[in-house]
Amino acid sequence: MLKRGGQRAGKRWKAALLAVFAWLLLSGFHHTSQTVMVQIPEKLDHNKATALKVAYLRYIAEYTTWPDSKLEEPGAPINFCVLGHDVEGLARRINHLIVEPNFSIQDRPVRLEILSRGILPFLSKDADLANSLRTCHLLYVLPSEKDRWDKLSGLLKSQSIVTVSEMEGFSDQGGMIQFVLTPTGNGSLRYTLHINLKHCQRAGLRLSSKFLSLKQAVRIVEFPD
Repeated sequence: MLKRGGQRAGKRWKAALLAVFAWLLLSGFHHTSQTVMVQIPEKLDHNKATALKVAYLRYIAEYTTWPDSKLEEPGAPINFCVLGHDVEGLARRINHLIVEPNFSIQDRPVRLEILSRGILPFLSKDADLANSLRTCHLLYVLPSEKDRWDKLSGLLKSQSIVTVSEMEGFSDQGGMIQFVLTPTGNGSLRYTLHINLKHCQRAGLRLSSKFLSLKQAVRIVEFPD
């Protein structure tokens, strides 16, 4: 059972994320000539940065179209999966800020799958991991998986799963969306999403033009085969 202090902290984070969702909606998704630019102090506040990534993940999923074969009957959940050693607590934030408050995406509930958690052992067999991945709609690959990404990307090639990470070079090495911290010129940092449309299209995924038109928050990157 959570203590009162923990409950109050949880409420504050939920209120903060709601504010981010509202700000993103008002700033970018009704007025596409404006940009979604969430600034982070140069001395990185990791809790704030993680909450902002969760906000972006929700909008990525909201503006993704999956093949009919990937989505089950209306009302079935959209599955967020987190893979890797989660030292920043991303899965916990997704659970507290999206799953527990019952945020819906495309009129569907969100379910969270943790494919490897904290200090617990990683899934060791590729066959087990491949079976687990089949249920995912959006997969966040944590930096701990950098050395395994070549093998993981092979397991994902034939699947309609949005892959997201902050690993360096992710979007040109088989990944779809990469979080990149970039300076704004005024002493702050912001997240820019590097999106490889070629990788999305090969997986049968389509991203809304409303999302892609956020020119300074979203950078379209393509690389030769």
